Amino acid sequence: QCIADDLAMPLNIIRQNYVFIFDPAPKAFDNYSRTLKEEFHRRVRTIAGSYQYLIQVPSVLDPSANRIWFDFMSHKVCRIVAPFCLFVLFVSNLLNTAWPYQMVLASQIIFYLMAGAGAILASRGGVPRPLSGPYTFLMLNVAASVALFKLVAGTQTHLWEKPRSLG
Repeated sequence: QCIADDLAMPLNIIRQNYVFIFDPAPKAFDNYSRTLKEEFHRRVRTIAGSYQYLIQVPSVLDPSANRIWFDFMSHKVCRIVAPFCLFVLFVSNLLNTAWPYQMVLASQIIFYLMAGAGAILASRGGVPRPLSGPYTFLMLNVAASVALFKLVAGTQTHLWEKPRSLG
């Protein structure tokens, strides 16, 4: 079952060399996530769909087979590999004792502490603007990691889960 048909269908159309024509008249409405937990689950599902599409259609990684290759790589692929790159960067900075790497490590730790503080404050009702960037960045990267785990474990469903707050 396709998790992200809203990703797969347009990309499959593009891969068949059809052209999109923009029509500004149609309107789409969506319910927004009312809680951070709902937003996190939405992100996990969306990113799991990106992983699934890459597994099912690896040819999208080939620039000669994907005419929107750069857009796809920069918008989808970079987003889903970022958590692993950040982990490798963090571990390599932990292991390297040269001062420039220790400065980068200190910056990373401060950034992650800011993100953690943002997460704590978000659970209490609001994130101050200086912490919202680090918090959102960390949340998206944790969601990407969770998405891969859920996809590999087979626990990610292709069905949308209606948020409880929309009852």
